[in-house]
Amino acid sequence: MITIIKERKAIYRVARIAIEFNWIFREQPTIDFGIDAILETTISDRPSGKLFAAQIKGGTKKVRRTKLGFTIYMSDAHYTYWLSLAERIPVFMFFHDQLNDQVYWQLLDIENITKTAKHWKIYIPNQNKLNEQSRTQIEDIVINYHPFMELDMSDFDVGQMLNNEIDSNIVEISFSVKRNNKTTLFCKISDKRGFEEIELVYHHGLVLWDNKKKKLLWEDTYYFTISDLEKHITEKYNGLVIDDNPNPIRIIIDEINTWSLKDGIEGIARKLFNKENSEHGIPEYDKFIEAFEYHSKLNRGQYFVQAVGSEIHFTTLERNDFVIDTYEGKTRNLRYYIDQKSYDEIYTMTNESFWSEIYLDAGIEKEVFIPQMLSEWETYWDTLYDRIKLSVGSTEHLNDSKEKSWRQMQAFMDGYNDAGDIIKLALNFDDMTLYPIAVVTMMNIFNADVCYSEYCEYEFFGSDEWDSICVRDDLPEYPMFFIKPGEF
Repeated sequence: MITIIKERKAIYRVARIAIEFNWIFREQPTIDFGIDAILETTISDRPSGKLFAAQIKGGTKKVRRTKLGFTIYMSDAHYTYWLSLAERIPVFMFFHDQLNDQVYWQLLDIENITKTAKHWKIYIPNQNKLNEQSRTQIEDIVINYHPFMELDMSDFDVGQMLNNEIDSNIVEISFSVKRNNKTTLFCKISDKRGFEEIELVYHHGLVLWDNKKKKLLWEDTYYFTISDLEKHITEKYNGLVIDDNPNPIRIIIDEINTWSLKDGIEGIARKLFNKENSEHGIPEYDKFIEAFEYHSKLNRGQYFVQAVGSEIHFTTLERNDFVIDTYEGKTRNLRYYIDQKSYDEIYTMTNESFWSEIYLDAGIEKEVFIPQMLSEWETYWDTLYDRIKLSVGSTEHLNDSKEKSWRQMQAFMDGYNDAGDIIKLALNFDDMTLYPIAVVTMMNIFNADVCYSEYCEYEFFGSDEWDSICVRDDLPEYPMFFIKPGEF
């Protein structure tokens, strides 16, 4: 989950800079091959039709820092996909260094990507900072870009974003801060018919505000709440417009006022957290608060709260950080990775030793495992071919990568019976493709719910990293929580 936080921060950071540059930023749905957003430059505040794709990275996984810059590693599949897309539009790598809150950039093309022993890498020098000076450089690259193939907007489809994207100018959301006897954040919602403003009072916490950029700093307690609120407002507004409501903004304002009536912005954080997580059996926001106070012996006002996905993070006045998670929250994330076949997240967000333990508990005969893994392998490559054919047209350049992957798959099959741990075997052959495919295959064969429960056992009880919290051990149905030091 920490990596997810870092990746989300990176996306929000790049999106904010894009808004400052007057670029149109369209975030992509999660896809396995690493395009996080499609951006468009503007001319006199009007869309220019000049598009470019962005892969946005924020964690330290597959990143090596040097004195002169950053080296970022990528799989064969990413290399092929990015360069295939680059036949139509420019593709950029954006890296958010959260040590200094600086974004760096590099054009993803053959000249900037080099081969490693196992995969590929791209180097981003320190001087490639995303700022006003580099804005001109990037716009020049985009404007003068000569793709290998002419862009046909009728069939251009990355995650079907450009055909399905709702006009981002329908509703606009902005924020401002007023400092009198209390510091208050205001949210302004506007459309072509007018605007409404709502006061988001900070009963707990201090507003960390960048007045020049008109945005919260990512260190702010409610940084993610504001991002979630923007998403909620946009989705709610679009739904009301579809239903032909005469005053959608008023309805949204009334709803948010109800949420924040007692606790200000924390009331909004509570409502958004419960709304997102309740259907997955994750305990309510206030139960996390109760668990933390029970464990820490602190009272409200002695710590700050930050809701992130299905976890809640706490920072004490002494700047000690903690994260609280649950079986239900961990299971929700694992289930998403497996069901969506999100190979990147299986690789970066889960622990390979836990999957190995789950496999070793029962084992799977080769004649059972291999046919299903072959099917998963074929589905992976069929999906990649279909996606590149849709967005680029030609897929011939995929053949070498597929052939290499097939040789690895054959070696994996040959070594199956001699390897006690086939998860580790797949990891050794190809950590970014065969390994997550092997995990998905195993989960399709085993009872997934039992496996998620086992994984949580290893996660929460298999090491000294987590402490358990049981507020009411006299009530078996009362939520069990787990706490560890945070990484902020």
